[in-house]
Amino acid sequence: MAAIGSMGDKYVQEPPYSMGIRPEYITEFERLLWIEPKYDAYSSNEYCIRYDSDGSTLFTATGMRYGENYTREYRDSSGLPLFETQKVWSLGWKFRRPWRVRLPGSKEKDLVDIRFKGVMNKSFEVNFRNAVAHDTKNEDDKMVHLVVHRVSPVYRVYEVRLGSVKVVDIRESMERNRSVPTSHYNSSGGMLPRRLAMEVLVAANFDMSLASLIAVIVCDIGFSATPPHSTSRMHASLEIPWYV
Repeated sequence: MAAIGSMGDKYVQEPPYSMGIRPEYITEFERLLWIEPKYDAYSSNEYCIRYDSDGSTLFTATGMRYGENYTREYRDSSGLPLFETQKVWSLGWKFRRPWRVRLPGSKEKDLVDIRFKGVMNKSFEVNFRNAVAHDTKNEDDKMVHLVVHRVSPVYRVYEVRLGSVKVVDIRESMERNRSVPTSHYNSSGGMLPRRLAMEVLVAANFDMSLASLIAVIVCDIGFSATPPHSTSRMHASLEIPWYV
């Protein structure tokens, strides 16, 4: 964990083999992306994932953030759907497997299995079957197990690790957040939380769509999991536990 007041080192390491759920988005070299939040909490276009190099759009994450139908759809720059996430509201699953990740409209087996590592521990596991063929006949060897963990007690900095190898670095962008709107009151009297632009550094041989999926989940659980309370304005200064 980074020291108090420190954001930690920004770096990634190339994994020993290519991995991902969408092979066409596995990058051949290290890539820096950034996530632009749409400030309206009820916007249909919640996040835009862009290349840092030229600002062009790579993916969008759309869908309602609150309510009973908590479903997000991830699309490529042309608008074609890639996959979707759906909130699982069952009490038995809430703290262990809070999201389903599937192909759009599919009821088949989940593409990605997300599991929290304990209710109070700010980390979760991301397990998936590698869509990239490599030399193995054992199905278990085709499974990839990642751990996502918040490493700074002050700043929003997360790392995604394959064992000891750090394959993705997700952190708030100090430069871009100078232009992100601050919190303001909504029509019901509640205060909308400030949402930050995030940088996503992706290692070579890793899937940028999977890195973006993880980063958006980090944003959703890190920047308030419930709508602002209409009866109190104190919520704006309180950080709702990110595992809720």
